Amino acid sequence: MTLKVHNWVLSLLIIAILVIGGCSEKDTNSASSQTKDTVKIGVVLPLTGGAAFIGEGMRDAMQLALEELQGGKYNYNLIFEDDGLDPKKSSSAAQKLIFVDNVDAIVSVTSGTGNIVSPYAQENNVLHIGIASDLKVADGGYNFIHWTSPQEESRVFVEELKNRGLKNLAVIELNQQGVKAIVDGLSQRLEGTDVELKRYLFNFGEKDFKTQLLKAEKQSPDIILLMAFSPELELIAKQKEELGI
Repeated sequence: MTLKVHNWVLSLLIIAILVIGGCSEKDTNSASSQTKDTVKIGVVLPLTGGAAFIGEGMRDAMQLALEELQGGKYNYNLIFEDDGLDPKKSSSAAQKLIFVDNVDAIVSVTSGTGNIVSPYAQENNVLHIGIASDLKVADGGYNFIHWTSPQEESRVFVEELKNRGLKNLAVIELNQQGVKAIVDGLSQRLEGTDVELKRYLFNFGEKDFKTQLLKAEKQSPDIILLMAFSPELELIAKQKEELGI
């Protein structure tokens, strides 16, 4: 998994370099040029909170990729901003990177963060690549998504449901753009099949999931799919066991 993350992060950096390099006003190919342009790439990701392990892994992978790029046509500078998946912090981080750090490109992590960064990037002509499932993150000419589409993500899952004869699916899902996009894609995949899908929503910060779990139990599902981040994910699983579901 580390190698996979390392490779796609490296590709993000290369894309940013190519786009920025093509727009550079400096003649970096000139023999008389003694200094190299510095490409500044901002990264908004969770380094605190329940999803910190995701952000820390991506940060480390990006730093490894950066080492491989040194010594080339440009100098590169990564600027990390922690948003803890908090929308207010995501907004502040995007504004700091664009207006204070004057980054050339931004990488965001999760659809929630990506949806906040996208408008800032578009309005200020800053390349933005979101690690996100929600296609709205890619709205505008400066915003892109580097992730598997929700429809493709659900393809193998639906095939496995059919292979195992599972026809009753309960989804306990976080009320978040990326999760919604994934479950919407799953729902579309299930159209025309004999698999029944019911969805039970919860919000960030909730700690009591017994209502959703008990409603799902009445459905007598063959499988319960938990679509959540930490720490809600662990709480749901624990309460499921406590209820004997």
